[in-house]
Order: sequence, then structure tokens, then C-alpha cells
Amino acid sequence: MARPKLKYEDFVGALPKMLYGDSIEGAQREKINAVKDQFRLVPEFNNDHAMLNTAQAYADMRAAKDELKKALSELEVKLVAITELMVDKFEANEHRRIYLDGGRLVSTYREPYAKIINKEEHRLWCIKQGLERSMTLPWSTTNSLMKKMLIAGDPTPDGVEIWAQPKVRLGSED
Repeated sequence: MARPKLKYEDFVGALPKMLYGDSIEGAQREKINAVKDQFRLVPEFNNDHAMLNTAQAYADMRAAKDELKKALSELEVKLVAITELMVDKFEANEHRRIYLDGGRLVSTYREPYAKIINKEEHRLWCIKQGLERSMTLPWSTTNSLMKKMLIAGDPTPDGVEIWAQPKVRLGSED
């Protein structure tokens, strides 16, 4: 049975190849390279089964990350809930600060917060203020549009360079 054709297979081969993580620079790149150097010392990643072993390590790390994300999400809900309760208590008692045992200060205050309620009016205001050069699409929108244009055979957006970036897909266990 022939394998199914990948979504971008018709044109991705003609694009310049980007290494996975190629856009990561600076201190983060140094950390990643140091960990890669440590992994290169692990015998299981340098034997006849290295491809399977690295894929299994990837799957295990993704599972651990997913568990941490779930726990972090649950903690974030609790943090927002206790923050709302705390702010209500502070405001009901007309207090802005309290010192914890050990001397740490917890305080609340209000500050201005912008919420765009009419995108077109806001866009026009930005142009009037000379901010049109600051107005850019989010990267995810640009990337999505570019993919649709490539599939349709349309020219890619001006000022955008297109690369073939490696992606990893981890199938479900069921």
C-alpha cells in the first residue's frame, strides 16, 4: 500500500531547507547545543538502534511535557481564582497591601488596560498617528496565508522568505 501524500509534498522539496531549531539563537542555542553534546555521549543514541531510541526519547519527553502543561494549566486556573478572591478581599477591606509571615509584601493596584473594541477604527487611528509601519500581521497569520498561497499556486507574499522547516508528528497511542 502506498503511503499517503503529504500536504505540502508537491512544492516543499524545491524550498531551501531549514534545520530544526535553526531560528533559535543566543543563550538558548548554547543551552540546546550543550544538551545535544550530552545526548551524543549516551550509547543508546549512537548504536544500531539510535533512530528508534531517539524517537522513543522524544515521545517520552513529549509525554512528560504534556503532563507538565496540564499541571501548569490547572495551577493557572487556581492562581486566577485565588487572585480574584484576594483582590475582592483587599478592595472590600480598602487595603492595598499586606505583609506575609517572613516579610514578603503582597500588594494590589489598578492600572490602565487597553481593549480594542473596533478593529477598523483602531487601524485607521494607527495610520493617522503614523504607526502604519508598526502594524504587522502576527507570524502565525502570515505563515497560514503563505501555506494557502503555496497550495493554490499563488506567488508568495512580498518581503517573506519561505523555507522547508522540519516538523515532528507524534501519533496517538491508541
